Amino acid sequence: MQSHEYEKNWTILGGDALVMPAGTKTLCFALPFMHACAITKFIVQQAFGTAVPFVVNLYNRQTCDVLAGSSSSLRPAADVPPELAKVVPTQTQVVPGAAMELFHADGYSFRNMEGSLSVPVRLIYLEIAVDNSDEETHWEVALGCRPRY
Repeated sequence: MQSHEYEKNWTILGGDALVMPAGTKTLCFALPFMHACAITKFIVQQAFGTAVPFVVNLYNRQTCDVLAGSSSSLRPAADVPPELAKVVPTQTQVVPGAAMELFHADGYSFRNMEGSLSVPVRLIYLEIAVDNSDEETHWEVALGCRPRY
């Protein structure tokens, strides 16, 4: 396992797992996180619901509809091409129930592009896409990084 100085987890046990409502195929989550760092660890695993294959992306600004807090309302996507905001390459997990794990010794450079160095926005955006989601699914995530700036 690679070393990192900061880690944030969103889990069922911690009460902050990410929830995709039934019938949702793609959704972005605005996750509280450092405003700038080198991402060294990225793990996503489905923790509840019928296991499905999934694709995930990490973005440095909002590029897709975001579930607004715990409500069911969506904050519309910004007019930013997703390809320009990717932090890590798109990750695909084709084996239902298996975790997607990405470790990188040097880290993928990340800085939230919605803020500035003097007024940082401390969010990172996670997009989860599934092929079939007839029921609510819960997702656990771990992000590790080495701070920069």
